[in-house]
Amino acid sequence: MYKEFIEKMYQTFSSAEKPRIDEVTPHRCMECDEVRDQLHPYDQRNIPDKLLIYHGDALPLLSPKALRYYFPRYIEFGLLNQDCNAFDNCLYQLAPHEMDEYWQERIAVFNTEEKAIFREYLELRRTLQYEDLDEEYISKGLTIWV
Repeated sequence: MYKEFIEKMYQTFSSAEKPRIDEVTPHRCMECDEVRDQLHPYDQRNIPDKLLIYHGDALPLLSPKALRYYFPRYIEFGLLNQDCNAFDNCLYQLAPHEMDEYWQERIAVFNTEEKAIFREYLELRRTLQYEDLDEEYISKGLTIWV
């Protein structure tokens, strides 16, 4: 059902460079190091489902460069597994509560085409059964990713 969107998304993000291991998570702590060590061995399309289940809430820990590289896989996995926390966390990542320096740095790494894919994804989320619960985040995200 989502195959065309997923392929278009990966094509759009094809220029995203894989971060070096020291670029995956900028903060050094046990949790961030675990995320870094477990994600880094994989190319963006090959992260195993079990890691995305386990690290479904790790998006805020990623550096902007790592977010750009790994986010498409999180979106794909979330669309195909809507009962996992990665599904919700993808939406929250696209609709921050406030636009502080942390979020501005994250948004700045995405190019115009990638931002358009995020808008397309948010519109796709509107068609899902969770639309009523998610509308606040969808509407906010659509104003951010222009």
